[in-house]
Amino acid sequence: MESPKIILVGTDFSPGSVSAVAQAVRLAEHANAALHVVHATRFERIEELHRIAPEADSEIASMLREQAQERLGGLDLPEGVTIHSRVGKPAAEIMKLAEDLGADLIVLGATGSGGHRMGSVAGRCVRLSPTPLLLVPPNRAGAFRHVIAAVDLTPEAVRLVRSATWFAALDNADCTAVHVYEVPWERARWGGSPANSGDLHLKMEDLLTHKLSAIVSEANSDVEVRRELVESINYANAIIDRSKSYHADLIVTGTASRTKLGYFMLGTTAEKLMRDSDCAVLAIHEP
Repeated sequence: MESPKIILVGTDFSPGSVSAVAQAVRLAEHANAALHVVHATRFERIEELHRIAPEADSEIASMLREQAQERLGGLDLPEGVTIHSRVGKPAAEIMKLAEDLGADLIVLGATGSGGHRMGSVAGRCVRLSPTPLLLVPPNRAGAFRHVIAAVDLTPEAVRLVRSATWFAALDNADCTAVHVYEVPWERARWGGSPANSGDLHLKMEDLLTHKLSAIVSEANSDVEVRRELVESINYANAIIDRSKSYHADLIVTGTASRTKLGYFMLGTTAEKLMRDSDCAVLAIHEP
């Protein structure tokens, strides 16, 4: 990930989004990036009202924007921040603004106004966004101490490692690339392990270690990146366990796409990390 030039942060004034704004301010200052803050006021029946009484629709929308603008003005924001107030479906409005601005990074609170981890707006934005999106839990406004890149061994993993090292370099944080793998013969249909499973296991570990090292090397970062293989049949739980062991506070993960459906589908591992981890999560769309 290159240093972002334009950062967009969304807020609904919940505790999670307050941390998101503070984190976005910090990142923008370090990266010397332009910062935009947006609040989208939900107005479910605005289209119906527009058909019935366009003049009332316009008046109410203006009132809602003014109220949101006042609340945004109450946030502790540095000079030069651009504030946007929108009326409509929050996820759609955030995505449209991100596209209009050409945002390089979107920051949102991981906990929505309803108190759930990865609220509906954040979840939809992750699915819609081709732009890297950082989900920030409450009380994660400060520097990161340990960044984990949760990688598979595809070429796209290089981008994840680069993004992880960018954040690590920013905060002088530790950085670890973690690959979770499953031994294929352990759950084979025929049951049992082959007689030479020990040798096969060692060969498999050597191969995976070589591939993981090649990915880290290709990322070409000055940050020292630890490399760890973890054997587990549950990828997300293994990554979460390692994050707790390292006291990590940021996980970088990829998302899988299914473009025939017209939007991005989260892989089960990515979605579980966003829902169950206590860390901030940077979700990067994998083409």
